[in-house]
Amino acid sequence: PQESREDEIVRLISDLRDTRVRQDDPERLIKAIERLGDLKATAAIDDLIQLIGFRRTFSWERNDGFVVERQPITPGNRYPAVSALFQIGKPALPALVQVIEGSESNSIESTNATYAVQSIFRENLPEGVKYLRHAAKQSFTVLMGQRLSTAARRIEALSRKVERSK
Repeated sequence: PQESREDEIVRLISDLRDTRVRQDDPERLIKAIERLGDLKATAAIDDLIQLIGFRRTFSWERNDGFVVERQPITPGNRYPAVSALFQIGKPALPALVQVIEGSESNSIESTNATYAVQSIFRENLPEGVKYLRHAAKQSFTVLMGQRLSTAARRIEALSRKVERSK
């Protein structure tokens, strides 16, 4: 019997929440994260946010003495949840804002959340800057607003670089 989309999402989220899967079968966890991104599973956003700092180790990085392959490492492929949240898109933005607000600006969580926001707004980076600045004004504390403003400045700097290269 064919598994329904909803049943598949429930099963995959269950894999994300299973600490044994995280420890014993990181490849299964990565596949679940990637599939949830492919499905644009908004139900998985909170669970993916919990894994925004989960780091993939590529086979060629393992210390077996041989380098088989190399590929450019971006936050999206190093941290699979970043890519999945990007694929889900704008529905993930409120959760990404919460990560930026609640994390030190230079933490891997904040950096990855900022990268995901930047990726979601890749076609219109100034819109991403505007979104984060608006969120900063809505923040509950000055510190949360500062963190969002820092993220906005990072995306704004990238936006200027992109404009200059055109």
